[in-house]
Amino acid sequence: MLKSIENIDNMILSHISSFKIRKVDKLMIYITSVGNNGGIWLVFGFIFLFIQGYRKIGLQIFVSVGLSALMSEAVLKNLVKRSRPCDDIHQKFILIRKPSSYSFPSGHSTSSFAATTTVLLNHGFWSTLSGTLFATTTLLLAITIAFSRLYIRVHYPSDVVAGMFLGISCSLCVLKILTKF
Repeated sequence: MLKSIENIDNMILSHISSFKIRKVDKLMIYITSVGNNGGIWLVFGFIFLFIQGYRKIGLQIFVSVGLSALMSEAVLKNLVKRSRPCDDIHQKFILIRKPSSYSFPSGHSTSSFAATTTVLLNHGFWSTLSGTLFATTTLLLAITIAFSRLYIRVHYPSDVVAGMFLGISCSLCVLKILTKF
């Protein structure tokens, strides 16, 4: 089973590397940097803390991103200890400085989908056009950040998918717990 996943991962990464474009390289480097340490999501959370009616969402983003970072960076990466694609077979394609942590799961994807799930599940965003545009933009940004991790060759597709599911799960747990309080 693991060998099949590795084969699919490598096939997808090979396909992505077949359409490298220099201008896209620069864009993907920028997009992945926006997701570093959950930075963009923490900025959104911070902004929401100062907007009346959205403070709860700001708090939920902070807690969701924090929990997702704890689960991905401190727990799962150190349990699984999966090497990165740039360590294995795609060294010549890496576009950024090689991350020092393990590959599984993608922390960028985890934090992106933790924050995005929080935004998407707060129904207030869907009641206005601007809220709908913000929620949609948040989802597109999360998907783009996750894809950038594949494009720059620091994660396997299964790392990104696992990070997405972990982020969604962390956000759902936080929303359930915080709604009880």
